[in-house]
Amino acid sequence: MTTKTHKILVFLLIAGLSLALTSVAMAEDNNRGEQQKDINIREDIKTELQDRSVTASSSNRFENADNENGVEDSNSSSTDSNNKDDGNKGDIGEAHQSEVSRSVQSILDIADREGQIGQQVRDIANEEGSSTSKIKDELSKIENRSALMTFLIGSDYKNLGALRSEIVQTRNRIGQMTKLAESMPSSTDKMDLLNQIDSLEQAHNQLDSFVNANESKFSLFGWFAKLFR
Repeated sequence: MTTKTHKILVFLLIAGLSLALTSVAMAEDNNRGEQQKDINIREDIKTELQDRSVTASSSNRFENADNENGVEDSNSSSTDSNNKDDGNKGDIGEAHQSEVSRSVQSILDIADREGQIGQQVRDIANEEGSSTSKIKDELSKIENRSALMTFLIGSDYKNLGALRSEIVQTRNRIGQMTKLAESMPSSTDKMDLLNQIDSLEQAHNQLDSFVNANESKFSLFGWFAKLFR
């Protein structure tokens, strides 16, 4: 038996095993997706009940003029908010969206103080803000991909490619805003805008690092492909 024939037989054997394991991994991903939907629904219901509770408590405080109850309800609301934040820890998409949204809002505030240049900056900032939801969804899909699926056939290259495209578009928008900042008559607005641009660059540099790390992950099929090169 030649070396080439031996490689092909080994490849077919492991490929068959990999396909079987991939089916299992895909089933696990589907189950995980359904579980996540259930969690989101429960969180929405919980949030709605909390909002109703806070509203009712606020109404009672005004009617009874009870300051002590007001402090207690405020502390309770703060605790609920902290618990909700803890639940989002580790969510890269949520963190990225929050960071970029803060920078975009600051840029819009700066644009309001400028004239024609401000309108151009506002348009670009709105484009950047619109991309955050798409980036969040793509990051979520990549994060939720099972380790088994990644090991067998590699990372989620489709969504990683989409993220690459968003990074390129953001860098183009950053370049446009940087040129506009240089044309601003107000040195204060110019400096404020450049600071927010720097924040956007940092956020997308982190996104770029995330993409690089996932693209370089080991996969069984990738390893076999290298054998036949």
